[in-house]
Amino acid sequence: MEYKFKKIKDIIKSYKKDDIISACDILNLDYKKSWKKEALMAALEEGLVKYPTELYYVLSHDELVVLEKMFKNMGSFIVKDTRIEVGSSYREIEAFNTLCDLCLIDSAVENIDEEGAMVGYVSEEFANVFSPFIDENRMSHATYLDETAALIKGCLYYYGAMHIDELYDVVQKKLGGLDKKLFTRVLSYKYSLSDAFLPMYIGEEEYIVDRDFPVYFEIKEIYRWGKGMGYRNYSKEDLMAAADPLFIENMKLFSPLYDYFKKFFIQDQESLELFPEMPKDFFYDIYMADTVDILRITPLSSEIIQDFLSNMEFRNNDELEKGLNLLTGYYNNISRWENRGYTPSEVKSRKLEKSNVIPMKAYLGKKKN
Repeated sequence: MEYKFKKIKDIIKSYKKDDIISACDILNLDYKKSWKKEALMAALEEGLVKYPTELYYVLSHDELVVLEKMFKNMGSFIVKDTRIEVGSSYREIEAFNTLCDLCLIDSAVENIDEEGAMVGYVSEEFANVFSPFIDENRMSHATYLDETAALIKGCLYYYGAMHIDELYDVVQKKLGGLDKKLFTRVLSYKYSLSDAFLPMYIGEEEYIVDRDFPVYFEIKEIYRWGKGMGYRNYSKEDLMAAADPLFIENMKLFSPLYDYFKKFFIQDQESLELFPEMPKDFFYDIYMADTVDILRITPLSSEIIQDFLSNMEFRNNDELEKGLNLLTGYYNNISRWENRGYTPSEVKSRKLEKSNVIPMKAYLGKKKN
């Protein structure tokens, strides 16, 4: 058995020009958009050969595992059932997607056969270049790098925007120590973070902000966030869980909220006409996830709640009131960026505790009298 593709360029040429440009961007390679496809192919090919170390930092442990299997099987790997939405097959499909984004495997991998299988191929030249990066130590280190990236995502979920030094401080403490250069390398290279954050500046001070942050806030607004409060201390497990794009905060309160509104949801006419084959539950799930995500971020929470309720068909005011209580109860118990990760209920509780504390000077004065 031999490799189906011998050269890196044999794989790259199966992709469109825009795909190659995107791969060059991921690897931070120099190019000009005016270049013809052949020139872009050459730039990407050269980058993959010259910068395997940088590519290693781009990829996740799951993607390295798939490449390792391909190298051991003369460049091919089969995801046997792409219809499985969880577990190892799902992770393998996600890995294939990333490898396609980098033009590393044959683009025909996107073709699924009648049995739901997906076959991917990598070139022999790339295997020779990159196989030294597939060893036990580097695979273990890749897991550590993935944890670092997940913690960064978790911080962005709960805090929204942090000075880069504060972000580093939180992440390194959760990991029990982390080299600053390695932290910077993860921020710069890790593909899983490519659409998660933006760097913003106040003068020369750098802040790492959630990608949605500029939609709702100006960077200088963080000066008035959580005055007198530090960042809420979430555990390592909490932060890593929040890195999952499907993460829903406070499921104990969300589940009854989800179940209650489901029977009142009105699907908009436009989506019905565009996607008549899609079940109503599909649109409801998207609507709920989007509402919850916006609700915990936006300063216009009352408007979001009113808009949400307007897309429900209640039979009477009692049903409306119950729904409103469920929704506001949930809102008060999920994190807010301007609260430095605390929920509105926690902030209220802290203020009450603070107002009940007798200042030390007053206490000593009373004691003297």
